[in-house]
Amino acid sequence: MAGERILIVDDTPVSLKVSQVLLSREGYEVRTAASAEEGLEILHGFQPRLVLTDVQLPGMDGLELARRLKQDAATRDILVVAVTASATPEGEGKALAAGCDGYMAKRVEDLIPQIRGYLGSGEARHAGEVDFQPLRARFAAEVDGCVAHWLEDLDEFDAEAASRTLHQWAGTAGLLGYAHAGWLARELEAVLRERPLDVAQLRDAFTSLAGEFREPK
Repeated sequence: MAGERILIVDDTPVSLKVSQVLLSREGYEVRTAASAEEGLEILHGFQPRLVLTDVQLPGMDGLELARRLKQDAATRDILVVAVTASATPEGEGKALAAGCDGYMAKRVEDLIPQIRGYLGSGEARHAGEVDFQPLRARFAAEVDGCVAHWLEDLDEFDAEAASRTLHQWAGTAGLLGYAHAGWLARELEAVLRERPLDVAQLRDAFTSLAGEFREPK
């Protein structure tokens, strides 16, 4: 119902903002946190019906956040839904084992119907359609430009900084409808943790990622 409280925990700024805008337009009272630790602080003075948490977070991850909420008598009745850029049956099993009440993929078109389902809400308000095409276009241009820069200097580029950027992209890509690009970004994160780096493998992987955005969604 309108006015119900939701806390969104996500370290990807675009995902956090888009989710907040969509849910606020539906009449929900929304607070946001960029980490599980920040989310726990907010919960000291904010009692939501639902916590929507990204699985992969810096520091404490979303599943540990769920465990803590379900182990605390003050928060165990809050619905906790885990969100991920790459939903899998294995991931769902881990989320449910951690105490989550639900598990869903990041995708802008599915966000409202799924949240209303978890909350048992009625018909959606649809207070005007939101056009995310400009946001998709800006995101695609950002990826293309950054990948082009990396490809120019693969022997010297900062793998740690690139890994952080890819983590952000993975969440944003899934939410904006670039599901395969989100998966590629996650795979590239793993590649960048390997030593020594395989420059040829990186070049192919970055080229494939950039290619996901050549055609607008």
